Amino acid sequence: MFDFSLETPVPAHTRAATTVSCALHCAVLAAPLLLAVIPPDPPPMTVPSIAVARIELPPSDDAFAIDDPVPPEELSGYDISGLPFNMAKIAARRKSLFPFLTANLDFLSRIPEQVLESSRHLGNPLDTAAPALPPLTLSAGVMQRVIDESFARRDRWKRFGTMATLVLGHDPQRGQAADLLRAYLDQNLLQPYCYGKTRDGQYWALLENAADHADFLEFIRAYARTHPASRTTTELLFLMDELTQASREAAVGVLTTEISRDLLRTAVESPPAARLAAAVAQQLRDWLIAHDRQPSELREAFDRTRLRLLATIVETSPDGYRVADARYLAGEIFFRQGDLTQATEWWQPMRPAVGDSYATRALADAVKAADVNAIKRVLSRENARWSALNYQRLRQFGYRCDTY
Repeated sequence: MFDFSLETPVPAHTRAATTVSCALHCAVLAAPLLLAVIPPDPPPMTVPSIAVARIELPPSDDAFAIDDPVPPEELSGYDISGLPFNMAKIAARRKSLFPFLTANLDFLSRIPEQVLESSRHLGNPLDTAAPALPPLTLSAGVMQRVIDESFARRDRWKRFGTMATLVLGHDPQRGQAADLLRAYLDQNLLQPYCYGKTRDGQYWALLENAADHADFLEFIRAYARTHPASRTTTELLFLMDELTQASREAAVGVLTTEISRDLLRTAVESPPAARLAAAVAQQLRDWLIAHDRQPSELREAFDRTRLRLLATIVETSPDGYRVADARYLAGEIFFRQGDLTQATEWWQPMRPAVGDSYATRALADAVKAADVNAIKRVLSRENARWSALNYQRLRQFGYRCDTY
């Protein structure tokens, strides 16, 4: 039997979250303020003014309701807690914190249907109802400044605003809209979040970001409805994949956090915030029970969402754009689950192209040779490469993995 395990960190916290009752009183006596002051986000960088057309996407027919319709950036974040996190936003979005798990994602199934339907009809060259959008053209310097300006440890949806405007105002297939999104994904998305003396900072930073996920998901869904197949649509689906991974880590953190033990600062400084943490955990457990799933199946549930959208990329991405990357990621999911057969089925048709973010010829060769140890080495090297890039990016903006 093959050993499919990889040398990856395993969270030390494995017990389920509990209520806070009398432990709060003990914490007041026993716990000092254990976390250093968490620095605020650095001031946004100045980005050259770029004239773009502001285009509103039509709402999705099946748009899911967000608990509080007030935009997150308009919510006061400091009215129920002395902690430097936007508790009001988390509380307002409590029921939609994990939309990649709980929301209706049937739009993914409709993308291939839309692509097939549009291929059956030739466009009318005299139809001027929908004027063509101009291709996005940016110099390398301006593009990098836009990406840097969108970097954020928190308030990611708000900082994504310039990116969204540029994407909506330009051609989805021609020009650099897809390139801009891809650079954003590669440089800004999968940031490491770790905890220092206590887990409070990591816990609330992940949940604050999770409170923005419904906005990202609705943007992606509406865009895919208008542009079911384009290079930019493919990049937005990869964005959805990375956010799904972030959502998974936040959800796992919620279920493995014991509030009276792991959130000491929260328990001391803000009992209402501690109660909010307990409510979020209970709501997630209730969803699992309602869907006949165990907490141990949480990662697998998120993996199913990822496989569904990666399959959509493989099926619909124009001219095979980044299909090899999608196959790489899907195969990696199965490999980590211990299913070499399914992993191989995804990997064997993979044809790495110059510029792919993940797919490599080394992996293709290891799969062809059926060398499990070589596959492990390739995946481990790739993970180490991304980890180094992510930490370098944090340092560029003055952060460590335990500052937010």
